[in-house]
Amino acid sequence: MGPEFESQRRYRGEKTKDSLLFNISNKLKYILMNKEISDSIIYPEEVVSSAIERIFWNIRDLVYNDVTTIITLLDGGMYLTAHVMERMEQHDCIKTRNIVNKNIKVSSYHGQEHGNLDFEWIPDLDVANKPVILIDDFCDSGYTISEVAKYLKKVHHVSTIYVFILLLRKNRYQPSEYVDQLYAGIEDETDNFYAGCGLDDNSKGRWVPYIYKV
Repeated sequence: MGPEFESQRRYRGEKTKDSLLFNISNKLKYILMNKEISDSIIYPEEVVSSAIERIFWNIRDLVYNDVTTIITLLDGGMYLTAHVMERMEQHDCIKTRNIVNKNIKVSSYHGQEHGNLDFEWIPDLDVANKPVILIDDFCDSGYTISEVAKYLKKVHHVSTIYVFILLLRKNRYQPSEYVDQLYAGIEDETDNFYAGCGLDDNSKGRWVPYIYKV
């Protein structure tokens, strides 16, 4: 390797300094946000982590029984899926079981919970006569999950749908004929609005490792 020029050293130093400043800035924002909402945390990081661990082991059991397609509802389900897939990789499940991860994005017309769903993004799916795992962050009445499950069964002829939710509003959830099994990491019986771990408050808080009341 040839000698490093002064300009290269200066550029590398500036890049490192910028990176450090960026990381420090992000950490300060995180600390300040934590300080602001610490009194509003309902489900702390250790509770969420335990819930995700339980969800992972249930999904792993399905994967080893040849349920290898995981469908995530965007954007909220990304948090749970990311943590589940990280554990799958640690246990070498992704390669050995040929796991396929797909994303679906839906929204309600005019923001109404019980309006018709708008399927904004639908991937190519090879799931006819196959079971699938459906992941989302939060389930209130169950309307969105039911409509997506209905779509998967009616249009793509999925045989069985296993739903995994990080936070379930147990007192409001209405079971669906299209969902064969639903597992929730945390069951909640309040009317609180939450953010964190996939849930967001006007695009804020989605990636913090705890769930707090807004």
